[in-house]
Parts: sequence; C-alpha cells; structure tokens
Amino acid sequence: MIKTVKLSKEAWQRMRSERIKDITDSDWEKIKFLRNKSDEIIDSQWFYVDEDYINTFKAYAKHVGKYIRVSHLESTFANGLFFQEPSQWKDDFESRFYKADYSNIVPIDKITTFTPRLYACCFTYGFETEAAWMTYSGNDDQSKNVVRLELNKEKLFSELNNWAKLNKFTVYVGYVNYTYPLHLLKTIHLANERENSLWFEDFSLKNYLSLLLQKRQAYYNEMEERIFLISDDKSVSVSNNICVQLPFESITDKIILCPDFQSDKEKELNDICSKYRVKCKIQRSELNAKSTAIVKNLVIEKVSEKNPWRFCDLR
Repeated sequence: MIKTVKLSKEAWQRMRSERIKDITDSDWEKIKFLRNKSDEIIDSQWFYVDEDYINTFKAYAKHVGKYIRVSHLESTFANGLFFQEPSQWKDDFESRFYKADYSNIVPIDKITTFTPRLYACCFTYGFETEAAWMTYSGNDDQSKNVVRLELNKEKLFSELNNWAKLNKFTVYVGYVNYTYPLHLLKTIHLANERENSLWFEDFSLKNYLSLLLQKRQAYYNEMEERIFLISDDKSVSVSNNICVQLPFESITDKIILCPDFQSDKEKELNDICSKYRVKCKIQRSELNAKSTAIVKNLVIEKVSEKNPWRFCDLR
C-alpha cells in the first residue's frame, strides 16, 4: 500500500535533503561503484512512494531485495550471503564473458589484472513483482515458500566494506544493463561484426566487470543489482564459492512472504528469525490479496495547494 504524508514545502525539502545520498561519495573505501550511461535510466525512475524510495536524479534506494527459499534461510543466516563464481552460473549466456579468452586484446602479463577471478551475488533494486515470485517458486511445496529479505543498503555496504578490509577483497557494485539488443550481445566479440566499441577497444577492469552486467532485455523485470568480490591477494586459493557472514539481525529491515506462502510454515520462519535474533517486520505480499480495499464510488479530488507533491518533479 502506498503511504503518503502531507508535508509543507519546507518539511518536504528538508526530508529529501536528509534522505538523499550520493553513494559514489560514500565512506565505503573498499567498495567501487560501476557507473555507465544506462544507469541514468535507473537514476531518474524512482519517486517517493513510501519509506523505501525517494525521487532525485541521484536516486538512492534504501533497500535491496534478496529472494530466498525458507528451506535455505537458516543456512543463509548462519553462514552468510552466497557469492558464486560466474563460471558456475546456470545461464551459459550470462557466464560467457567470464569464461571467454581475452588473450587477443589483453597482454598476457595483464590477464589476471584485467580479467581476475571473482565472485558475484545478485539482488534486486526494484519493487516485488509477480514474475519475481514465480521465478523463485516451483511446483513442490518447499519451493513455494519463498521470502524476500529487504536489506538496508547502507548497512549492507558498510558490513561488506568491513568484511573486505579484513579479508583483503575489493567490492564492486553495479546495476545490470538491459539496454543492448540481443544481436549485439551475441556478436560483440567478433571484430568484423562489432557495432559498438564500448568495451574492447580500450579494455580495462571496469569494462570487464561491465560485461558481466549485460543481460538480455527479456529479463528487465528482474531489475538486478550485482555485487562482485575480487581478492586483493592473488596468491590466496579460493573455492568456486564464498559465503560472507553478515549480521542479518541489523541489516534486515523487513521480510516479505510470497503471495501463496503456506500458513503452517510461518512458525518455522518465526523460529528461524528468533534463533538468529532477526527482529524485523514480517508481512505477506499484497500482490494477490483479495482483501484489498476498493472504493466503489471513486471521486477524484482537486489537488490541494498544500500537497507536497506539487513541488516535486515526479516522473
């Protein structure tokens, strides 16, 4: 449900100035933010509708979402967020840039510098959608019990920064780009068919990571944000996956249950949260709620001069 509060112009502007953050100027010195032109679309699409989002050209979403099955929730709380090497991704189309041979455009002695081994974890910066719930739900009873963790973005990055400093990693964060058409993504590695020199003509680590943020337009509804971990110590041997232990009791602001979450599983969920001291709001998704109040005789009111939305560029 959209929550609105009537504010004076001054109160609105004061609240907005306090809430807006330009994360590129943050104190998270071990976190690098990958920015490109496609991010301008993301930066301008948010408007303030509840406590999570605010309208600004430098948009700042207070939360990132992480969909997870209840059957995996206790393991996540106990062991941490699961970061996977892209070579392990199920979608070969997404992992192909990670597994590609770059020796024709990168000096041999720079291969590990420009194309290092890394680990990724995916989140969503968007609102919950029916398509997202369906993606993480299956046909069996266990897979239907999915929740969405609403993680406080500022606290999450702070904790990742602390972990990176202790474990000699650098954290990179970027939005997935759904802009480029499929035919370009399929042929961009071919010199004679390349329509765009965005990545390969001046190859760098940033360009390499940007390749790992390219996704087909068909998946735009995921509105995905990816966090990459790269070890600063090349001599350390790491497995295909990394679990980053985090204080979920302090970074989890809300847990949303999928629309068809089974009632008899709510006690199990509450027990897990209690065991790991995760004391946050738990609510069922309202996407398919039959009890949603509908005003039968709807009357559109004239906008009041005191309405704070009059002073905002809502897109």
